[in-house]
Amino acid sequence: MKRQKIHNNIYFGLCALIAFFLPVYIFIIPFLIILIFLNWIIEGKYSEKILSLKSKYLILFISYYLLYFIGMLWTNNLNSGWFDLEVKLPFLIFPLMAGRIGQIFDVSKTTKVLFVYVAGSFVATLICLFHAGYLWFHDSENYFFYAKLSVFLHPSYLSMYILLAITLLVWRFYINVEINKRKLLIFFLICWFWFFIILLQSKAGIIIAALMFLVYSVMLIVKTKKYFQIISAFTIIFLGYFIINHFAITANISRLKNAKDIILSNKIDTATVESNQARILVWKASAEIIKRNYIYGVGTGDIKDELDKMYIKMNMTGIFKEHLNAHNQYLQSAIGLGVGGLIVIILMFLLPLIYSIKQKKKIYMFFLLIVGLNLLVESMFETQAGVMFYAFFNILFFIKGKNSE
Repeated sequence: MKRQKIHNNIYFGLCALIAFFLPVYIFIIPFLIILIFLNWIIEGKYSEKILSLKSKYLILFISYYLLYFIGMLWTNNLNSGWFDLEVKLPFLIFPLMAGRIGQIFDVSKTTKVLFVYVAGSFVATLICLFHAGYLWFHDSENYFFYAKLSVFLHPSYLSMYILLAITLLVWRFYINVEINKRKLLIFFLICWFWFFIILLQSKAGIIIAALMFLVYSVMLIVKTKKYFQIISAFTIIFLGYFIINHFAITANISRLKNAKDIILSNKIDTATVESNQARILVWKASAEIIKRNYIYGVGTGDIKDELDKMYIKMNMTGIFKEHLNAHNQYLQSAIGLGVGGLIVIILMFLLPLIYSIKQKKKIYMFFLLIVGLNLLVESMFETQAGVMFYAFFNILFFIKGKNSE
């Protein structure tokens, strides 16, 4: 019994550390995942753990990884393939541990881990701002926007991380708190995170955040009937966007404005590396590869090679030099695994989304929407930052009970 308690404490402690360091210092996360998986192996009870995998959802999550493993059979670039499997290993590890984590994590423990994640997200924003201020003090260059602001993560990933923190504040804390001072603190944190997303200038982050805030407003109004307070609060939040974005436009670094200008101009330069035009070119090249390999795909390790070949063939010289991925995880999976890979990744979000709605798991529902929408413009499952974030929280939200109240 004492030995089991030690294992349980290790699970909880390592999950809390993963939650904290995901936004703060992601490079330590693979080490923490290795430790928690070793704890799972040393603990034993394998027959019990195998029985916990009967859930169709866990089988679905694992099958995505297994498809990439099978895709090695028709891969030419084995080194690239094995590296990809290594990056995606959390897709296999966390579903295997889901049964044990589900037994250990009651509402109290889960809440603590989520609170630690919000704290980590706040610390990450402070590190970024202090780092930007330090650099600005030394050479007076503007380090307070986009990639120059985000220290350890690409702005798109940090925006996604912070948007989850906002969701947790809105649903796990804000609507349940009775103490006014604590309400003010939480509202301050929501505003702080929202303004930081604007500073990061991730187009997807800003658009998804705005959509989520509209949904949050409607749901909170329906629940609390506090029309004036909630509308006033979110009006302040949106006014903040226009004020901060004004400075970004003045400094000619408003990426939403740049995207709008490019869309309206309707001109695509095949030699460009500008992010908005590059995405359109990459998506065209990706669609062409999928049309030619829609049954089995090109194989796990050959995705980048086939994209580079298509860039050359379609005279897309700029993105060829950058060796860009598909910038859309659904397309990326379809290139590598064919229609089967595309179906599985869609089901990975669609079926749990339906499940979360039926079970009234609102945080899980918003998490799936946040990640699923981000995957439309980024191949986030090709990096550790995307894989570890999704794999960890997907299992944590899946195994916990109703979180809407």
